[in-house]
Amino acid sequence: MQEHGAIAVKQEGGMMAVIERMASNDSVNVDKMERIVALHMQMVEKQYEFQERQRKEDARVAYCESFAEMQGKLPSVVKGKENKFAQYWYADYDDIRKAVNPLLLENGFSMTHRNDGIQDGNIIVATRLTHRSGHFEE
Repeated sequence: MQEHGAIAVKQEGGMMAVIERMASNDSVNVDKMERIVALHMQMVEKQYEFQERQRKEDARVAYCESFAEMQGKLPSVVKGKENKFAQYWYADYDDIRKAVNPLLLENGFSMTHRNDGIQDGNIIVATRLTHRSGHFEE
């Protein structure tokens, strides 16, 4: 225990315990107390921001590790559909999904799509690949 003026500070009590004791002591300078509380809140915010950055980085790393593991197992998909107008063959979306869905699920991924509007007469579809860790790429 340390003595600071008329206030005893217990190290194990934490900052909130110190603030509570200061608030109950009439001899404490209110301006100093407000600055201490503000400093404490800044520290808590910074700690939360750090933890959030770390959580996002951990999620990104987990996504990348799972994606790298999955990528080596992805099968080739047969181009079984013909575009007679443009004269080329392509892999049908359903065939692609049937081929990759088991690997996506096995590696903790889900895939969603959304309509992003029309540009130059083409429908724009955005695809989001989300990992169980929370990280996603579009």
